Amino acid sequence: MAQGAKSKTVATGNCAYRGDHGGMCAIGCLIPDSKYTPDIEGYRVTSPRVQETLGLPTENRTQEDYENVRFLRELQDIHDGYYPEQWREELDNFARVHGLTVT
Repeated sequence: MAQGAKSKTVATGNCAYRGDHGGMCAIGCLIPDSKYTPDIEGYRVTSPRVQETLGLPTENRTQEDYENVRFLRELQDIHDGYYPEQWREELDNFARVHGLTVT
């Protein structure tokens, strides 16, 4: 939200976890610098490769693990599927659905 733009790479024009000029997407900002690798670009948060980078379990998952991935996927869908000027409304809706308080 704060950067006011999608995180993209100039080379492909695609959304990126870590884009050019220091941009990060809704999921990319959750990845520690020490864990980030360009190899995850092009994969959605539902990919085990991305989940491992985030420190999420990829085996012997609980229901909560699946719900966490779904939560992150919804955030990724907002970042990737809407224009920045639509994010506030979409994130407000997201917060309402998940019982979160917006400050």
